[in-house]
Order: sequence, then structure tokens, then C-alpha cells
Amino acid sequence: MRTLIVLYALLASSCSFPIKSKTELKVHAAQPIAWHTDSTFDERSGPKGSISLQLGSVASPLLTNRPVCFKNLNRENWDGWGIPKDAEIAALGYWAGYGEVIYAVRVGDMIEVYHREVEEQVTPPRFKLIKRINTTLELANETS
Repeated sequence: MRTLIVLYALLASSCSFPIKSKTELKVHAAQPIAWHTDSTFDERSGPKGSISLQLGSVASPLLTNRPVCFKNLNRENWDGWGIPKDAEIAALGYWAGYGEVIYAVRVGDMIEVYHREVEEQVTPPRFKLIKRINTTLELANETS
């Protein structure tokens, strides 16, 4: 009986320490996301571009060494590129009849990133999911 009381006391006292929960981290999960782009241009070979998704101070690389320079795509142009209205951000890279479109949408605690290549006079393929980012885990890693 005495052992049971000591065990109960230990368990009860451990609950009094502050514990970081996922709920606390979710408060920050709605923080803005942004693109981080890097581009170069060579007279002979044309553009080379990379794009990452920035969440707080954490950057998630998405596409590298692509034959386009990515730029943020204004919301009023989304419909023409097939980007859904629930997307949060979108970007486009286009050069000499070839392009790449990328967008990000929030789904709960996740950010899903979709991509497709486009060519002039060719029906574009469907967007493909290229990355899922758990915002709760990314923010937990950022604060660790």
C-alpha cells in the first residue's frame, strides 16, 4: 500500500511541470508562407532558377536548377494558369515557350506544394503534388 501511495505521488507531481503541447505550436502554424527564389541568366544557356518555400526561418527546397526564373504570380492571374482559388501562394517561371507553375495550399497542419510544366500550344498536364510540409514539425524544429 505504501508503494502505491509513493507511486501516485510521483505521477501526480510530474503533471505539474509545464509541457509544450502540439496545441501550443498550432497557434503559430498559420504564419505566412513565402517563396524564396534564386536565378541566374547565361547568354548561351538561358536562365537557371531554384525555388524554396519559406515558413518562418525554415526554407524547404522544392525545385533546383530549372530552365526558368521563378517569379511570384499575382492572384488575378491564377485562373489563367489553372491555380485553385484556395491556394495561398503561386509562382511562375517561363522562358522561350516553356514554363513551370507551382503553388502551395494549406490543408490542416500541412502545406501541400503542387507543380506542373507547361509548353506553348500543348494542353498542360495535371498538377502533381511534389511536397507535403508539416507546419507543426517545422515550427517545432525552428524553436528547438
